[in-house]
Amino acid sequence: MTGKMTASFALWLCASLMVTSMTEAFSLGGKTRCLCAGKMQKGFDRNNVLNITVYPKSPSCDRVEILLIRKQPMGPVCLDPNSPNGKLILKKKKLK
Repeated sequence: MTGKMTASFALWLCASLMVTSMTEAFSLGGKTRCLCAGKMQKGFDRNNVLNITVYPKSPSCDRVEILLIRKQPMGPVCLDPNSPNGKLILKKKKLK
């Protein structure tokens, strides 16, 4: 490669990397990455829950989320933090 071609290629490569990094930084487009995206449960059976995790507001999600891990059927379920059960859990965890 000649000197001009090398300089042009280096400039093109730097510009491409800059555009790629800017695109990745704005890839969410104002949307959040919350765990609980759909319908949330209002209540639950305490005997059917293995674990309760409370996720506070964060830069990636603008709301508090309560994730329950059930025994049967196995898997995660989102609990509405505004339901009576959700408020009780948040009060116990001291997150309002």
